[in-house]
Amino acid sequence: MWSEDKELAGEGSGVIWRWWEWIGSGECLTDLGLLKDDVLRYATLVSSWEMADKDRLRPVGETPMSTFYTALKTYNASQMQSDFEKTAFSCGICLEDRKGKSCIQMPGCGCVLYVPLSSTS
Repeated sequence: MWSEDKELAGEGSGVIWRWWEWIGSGECLTDLGLLKDDVLRYATLVSSWEMADKDRLRPVGETPMSTFYTALKTYNASQMQSDFEKTAFSCGICLEDRKGKSCIQMPGCGCVLYVPLSSTS
């Protein structure tokens, strides 16, 4: 892509947007041989002097895309929950800041409500 852009525009700087699109669309997985028949092949790079550039990816495992997608969604949800629990939210009634771990967030509007822990006596 770099060489093509350099020939056409004489700069090579426009290729960044092409790379962004190529990676974001997932075409890179197919082009690099990492996705075939809806199965993601894990790969590691090998040194360029061991193989030609087109063969630099060495497969080491395979996972169906649906499993990979589920794992990404699960990881993302856990990270978002972890971030929420660490963030301080201001209470509109008592005007104190409360960590997210003692609050709940309403699914529709995103409002954060403090939920006091009940003490057992």
